[in-house]
Amino acid sequence: MLIDILAFIVAIGVLVCIHEYGHFWVARRCGVKVLRFSIGFGKSLWTFHDKQGTEYVIAAIPLGGYVKMLDEREGEVAPTELDRAFNRKPRWQRVLVVLAGPAANFLFAIVAFFGLHLVGVQEPIPYVRDIVPHSPAGMAHMVEGTEIIAIDGKPTLTWSDVYTATLAHVGEKGSIDIKVSDPISKKVSDYVLPLTQEKQDAAHKDPLTLLGFALGLPKIAAVIESVEPNGPAAQAGMQAGDEVVKFAGQDIDDWTHLVQLTRENVHHEVSLVVKRKGQLINLTVVPLEKQLEPDAKPVGYMGIKLDSHAEKIPFMRTQRYSPGTAITLAVEKTYQLSALSYEMLYKMIIGTASLSNLSGPVSIAKGAGDSAQIGLDYYVQFLALISVSLAVINLLPIPLLDGGHLLYYMVEWVAGNKVADRFYRIGAVLGGLILFGVMILALYNDLVGFK
Repeated sequence: MLIDILAFIVAIGVLVCIHEYGHFWVARRCGVKVLRFSIGFGKSLWTFHDKQGTEYVIAAIPLGGYVKMLDEREGEVAPTELDRAFNRKPRWQRVLVVLAGPAANFLFAIVAFFGLHLVGVQEPIPYVRDIVPHSPAGMAHMVEGTEIIAIDGKPTLTWSDVYTATLAHVGEKGSIDIKVSDPISKKVSDYVLPLTQEKQDAAHKDPLTLLGFALGLPKIAAVIESVEPNGPAAQAGMQAGDEVVKFAGQDIDDWTHLVQLTRENVHHEVSLVVKRKGQLINLTVVPLEKQLEPDAKPVGYMGIKLDSHAEKIPFMRTQRYSPGTAITLAVEKTYQLSALSYEMLYKMIIGTASLSNLSGPVSIAKGAGDSAQIGLDYYVQFLALISVSLAVINLLPIPLLDGGHLLYYMVEWVAGNKVADRFYRIGAVLGGLILFGVMILALYNDLVGFK
């Protein structure tokens, strides 16, 4: 929990600082006087004033920030400083100042993805697991353990590629084309899965659930390549080529399941069933203890080795690119995430995607903590994703958000006159109510999802 909180505070602090610095930097270059640059709200914990009179603040509540500029709508402005007031600037300059915040977040995401593509990030390979009978995947006879190599003709190298490609289809009609490859034989198969149009709700956070399968490590049959002489397996009568199908009364799903059960049954007499040349044979084995690490608890072992072909199946993939390719992919990734975010928002509004997909601070904190514990590269990916989300949300045409200000400027441009102050005040109230409602809904979704 502590790691979640710290990772969340750092993430919000960094991304809000980037967003507000975008406003600040462009405002300064447009000749606008900046009165305060605050990270957080509430009581000031630290303040500093620069030579131009701007107050820099770190406040107690780390859930946002703001840049306060000189503006006649917010107080009296001395005649000598009217030319530095935000509301007196030409419309095009005000538009640039407002756009600069979201633009800074988009730029951060591009830079982050560029660095990750350049250095390379190790991510799990998308193997098909846990196919549900009578689901679209089950009816299409998809095979567990195969690797998804493309969706709708686009290559899928990692789990995130598959999730992004399938999430775009939530609530849609039609079908989705999935191409898979067997990791050993390399045989390629194509499947066309019908889309159910079922809403993706809190019970279906994973878009693959609607298709009837999950992603995971490939299931590797517990086929023995060799048996250690005089080891527990040899003494039990196990032979090379045997496939363990039952151990301690449990059906064996794959090799990792067998290893887990073996380690748990040190010095215990265990019954097992092996398949040998098509016949089932009952055996009894007593796993001996083995020390995997100094000072670690001993675990059971039988002295058997996995089939060498299956042992060579990779679980992770690292992709590195040249600078030119990396920047291209970074821009494409940022655009793809932005478009997907707007598409999901639209689907939630029209009802084809559930409002339970809206996440709040608890989910963000959990994601921040999980990614931080996995590694710096995953944490940077998380920051880039949240940075895109922050930019997307801020561009929505809701008063109090950057998109709301842009809406006012569009009205000014069409009407030929500035929007009256009373409409700003009315919009602020309406925008506040909308944002408060969205925050309550997101928090409710968090609490329901973490029960």
